[in-house]
Amino acid sequence: MKDVKMHSSKQLRINLLGHFRVTFENRPIEGLQADRYQSLLAYFILRAQTPQPRAQLANGFWPEVTEAKAKANLRKELYRFRQILPNADQFLHVTAQNIQWRPLYPFWSDVSEFESKIDEAVDPQTCPEAQVDALTQAIALYQGDLLPACCDDWIELERHRLYQLLINALTDLGSLLTELRDYRSAISHTQRLLKLEPLNESGYLTLMKCYTHQGKRSTALQVYYRCMTLLREEMGITPSKETRQFYEQLLLNGTPAQPLASDQAVSLSNKSAVELAQTVTQIDWGETPDTQFFYGRSKESKQLRQWIEQDRCRLVAVLGMGGIGKTFLVAKVAHELQTEFDFIIWRSLRNAPPLDTLLEDLVPFISNQQEGNCSITRLLHWLRQARCLVILDNMETIFKAGERAGQYRENYEAYGELLSIVGQANHKSCLLLTSREKPAEVAIIAESDPTVHVLQLEGSPEASLGLIEAKKLTGSQAEKELLCARYDYIPLSLQIISSSICDVFDGEISLFLEEDTLLFNDAKRLLDVQLERLSSLEKTVMTWLAINRDWTTIAELKANIYPSCYKTKLIEALESLCWRSLIKRRGSSYTQQSVIMEYMTHRLIEQISEEQ
Repeated sequence: MKDVKMHSSKQLRINLLGHFRVTFENRPIEGLQADRYQSLLAYFILRAQTPQPRAQLANGFWPEVTEAKAKANLRKELYRFRQILPNADQFLHVTAQNIQWRPLYPFWSDVSEFESKIDEAVDPQTCPEAQVDALTQAIALYQGDLLPACCDDWIELERHRLYQLLINALTDLGSLLTELRDYRSAISHTQRLLKLEPLNESGYLTLMKCYTHQGKRSTALQVYYRCMTLLREEMGITPSKETRQFYEQLLLNGTPAQPLASDQAVSLSNKSAVELAQTVTQIDWGETPDTQFFYGRSKESKQLRQWIEQDRCRLVAVLGMGGIGKTFLVAKVAHELQTEFDFIIWRSLRNAPPLDTLLEDLVPFISNQQEGNCSITRLLHWLRQARCLVILDNMETIFKAGERAGQYRENYEAYGELLSIVGQANHKSCLLLTSREKPAEVAIIAESDPTVHVLQLEGSPEASLGLIEAKKLTGSQAEKELLCARYDYIPLSLQIISSSICDVFDGEISLFLEEDTLLFNDAKRLLDVQLERLSSLEKTVMTWLAINRDWTTIAELKANIYPSCYKTKLIEALESLCWRSLIKRRGSSYTQQSVIMEYMTHRLIEQISEEQ
């Protein structure tokens, strides 16, 4: 009898994971492809240890009919089932009350083998190498979910149980392989884990450890950033203490600084940059503009000072369209706060320097010329040693044109790592930046971190009127306010148009207003540059907002645009335009500032004229 059973175990093979397949004597059995037969067979096999009452089976599989009809259906399907399955009576024990798959009759099924390998792996007597082998075999057996085509209620619970066993197996295997220093295999299995479970934090931590051991520190940091982003966006939480501590340690244990000469090491070993600095603030103003003609912005200045001076923010971004006054506002506040810092350095990114070039400027300066290793890690080290204010102006130059806002140009992605690290790591300094586009890292971190803030600049009536007064234009207060409003209180636009009013209308505001037109002059070149940076869909949206000339909903825009685009793409384009400060939002409706709307209208008229 024993020999018969061993031979039979090689005859019947049943696959239930990912696809359904039954073979007997190496030949597929036809006729069991119907979902009902698949579900019944799986039910019998997975509950082989317990006899199944006929009444329970009937009511479970045919709950929508009467009990008598359900029992009749079970008898009919059981008859067909026994006709199709070879030697069915050897596998099934059928009585008037119960049906049971004979648990002692050997056969092979992927589910049973999968669970057997899992049990072997979790046995405390199993050595790590054998655990890895058992888990690897179990994972290979899992070709997909249990009978994915079947939708019976009972199978959903069983499907979820087996799926969780797979997730646990992938998690454990990644950890074991990491401990055994097989980092390549650990990464491969953990990536499969995260493909199935993108919010599995332990998987990200395993990847971070593996990449760190491989010497790929920047990749490990990117993994943390991806983990942090997904957890916040999908679940509204931050990474666990363990993951954050590993991240912090990774930041601290970067490439060590270049050693000092032996005679310097003794005298400097216990001194910080602050102790070595002079008693006054060390300042490199770079290309900071002259602020003696700065007007207004008292509310915005107060807010910036509070974030930097009182709240001790680590990262602050001042955003707005070109000409709105970002650079002048930041310069004014920086001058007012210079006694609050040990080091202040201003750098313009107008010429888009690579990050390595920028760090070669920043690190030696804030380390008081102590540091020769110009890396992000060493920058962070010195940001912790002294109270530093680092200002990066015109950050939009390192972003791609023709794509969504805030996407880095090729070979400039490291700036994203800089913002992520400075914005999240503990230090006592502040990175203050200006940009026409919102960096993606700032957008994400600012949502949950109180030490990261965004100041979105709009037109300023206070600054605009101050500029008009300084230009000595003549007119009533109402005329001055009307002129400022017509140009959306944008300082640069008003500065340019003021020169035209002086030259053409002898400084008389009323004469200019009588013409009832908007002049762009040099401001047009600024707007041309900003428009050329837009993606094709963003340009189309800007055109239709100008044509509609009023608040426009997403549905209305989608109806306007031809050829039609996906709604998700349209929403992404609107978000990107908001990040560029080119449109205004009110609820789910959008429009443009009047000066941009008129510019777009003029541009559209010119295009039509050229086509005729």
